[in-house]
Amino acid sequence: MSEDYEVGYKKPPKHSRFKKGLSGNPCGRPKGAKNLKTILEAELSETIVVREGDRQKKISKLEGVVKALLAKALKGDPRGMDLVLRLAAQHILADQDDGEDGALSETDQALLEQYIAREKPKSEGS
Repeated sequence: MSEDYEVGYKKPPKHSRFKKGLSGNPCGRPKGAKNLKTILEAELSETIVVREGDRQKKISKLEGVVKALLAKALKGDPRGMDLVLRLAAQHILADQDDGEDGALSETDQALLEQYIAREKPKSEGS
């Protein structure tokens, strides 16, 4: 080792530095390992064949899940209705609020009041 090399802050001894071409964490995450978000995005974007009436249609798995959820809600499932309304409020109504004052139309307000009136006795009975 040369005498003029100074060891200190941000200057580790040369013998203890990482060697060229070797990883500092050889047992770490392997290259190409996917996280949950990547796997979920890939799975939900895959297409499936769905039968609507008498014809077949290719849609993404995510679209299929949304269609199934809406079908459940339309059949009267309260949990399905609640989830659809929450998703609509988060994604659809939030996008519309950008240029508006946030007020619902008369039709939307009437539907919301009917839903709340119908669900209120159920929640009070629990």
